[in-house]
Amino acid sequence: MNPFARLTLLAAFAAPLAAQAPMPGSVLIFPSIRNNAFATTFVSVSNTNLSPLFPFPGTQHPPDVLAYFNYVIATPNPNDRYRPLACTHFCRPELMTAADEITVSVGCHSPGDTRGYLVVSAHSAIAGGPVSHNFLAGSAAIFDYVANAVYVYPAIPFCSPLTVGLPTDVNPPNGRLDFNGIEYEMMHDHLIVDSFIAAFNSRLVLADFSCLPGDNAEVSVDLSIFNDNEFPLSLHFGFRCWMEIELHDISTLFFNGWLQGISNDPAELDINCDGLGDFEAGWFSIYTTQASIAGGAQVQPNPAILGAMLGGARSCSDSRIIWGSKERRVGCF
Repeated sequence: MNPFARLTLLAAFAAPLAAQAPMPGSVLIFPSIRNNAFATTFVSVSNTNLSPLFPFPGTQHPPDVLAYFNYVIATPNPNDRYRPLACTHFCRPELMTAADEITVSVGCHSPGDTRGYLVVSAHSAIAGGPVSHNFLAGSAAIFDYVANAVYVYPAIPFCSPLTVGLPTDVNPPNGRLDFNGIEYEMMHDHLIVDSFIAAFNSRLVLADFSCLPGDNAEVSVDLSIFNDNEFPLSLHFGFRCWMEIELHDISTLFFNGWLQGISNDPAELDINCDGLGDFEAGWFSIYTTQASIAGGAQVQPNPAILGAMLGGARSCSDSRIIWGSKERRVGCF
């Protein structure tokens, strides 16, 4: 099939996402990107600044900002889906003018097969270093050929409190992006998945933004789960760098049949309007306890993570960014 015809067919299955209106930022984070024989991803980034920071006389479209596309590519581990064999970084800079927009196909923009996440950061079009430029907005569309579905989600934006155009690598100057409230706004203390429908078997995506060096930190995660009858459940696991795993593969706690066997509300979720529930649902919070490397030689308590929920093989609509708590934590990239 012609690839454009294929994308058009898949787009017919795409469902719109309801979300709060986020503000443009200096950093955009896309928790999940995929490009292989089974899926491809389009990433769109817009520079909403209408007045160029560096106006050059006689230049119709002077450069405004350099957008660094920082891909973190996870090498799948056939024996452990929670711990990739490696996470490789690949950066692709894109010069943007004022009011510019760029949409890239990850298959052409990153090397080879790609599974992982993407961080787009604003850099000076003149000096090249990271700068405050709270004008970036973006979204991603994952075309899943196996599920015959399209998952569309907005990027997670992070603003800088610094004046536009000023360097952000200042406190401390360490060559990384610090989400500490000084360079960029802080990340969330914990994450909240407002709902899951067990029969959909959605995928949970998590990415490590701890401040330990490298990408081999073991992040310990606790899930506090409530079903549709406020019945409490709990779950613990660990991961490294990045994971994208179906809820059913994480635990039987997310199986529809298992949830039917515990205290639940018999009238929720009723799709036949007969007063009897047809599917089990619930919600959960995600907490981190620590990140550690080298067998515990370095430990960071309560590290920052980000994530998303993407539709599973039985769902073409359950795709969204995860809610964040009001409490904040320091994160690093």
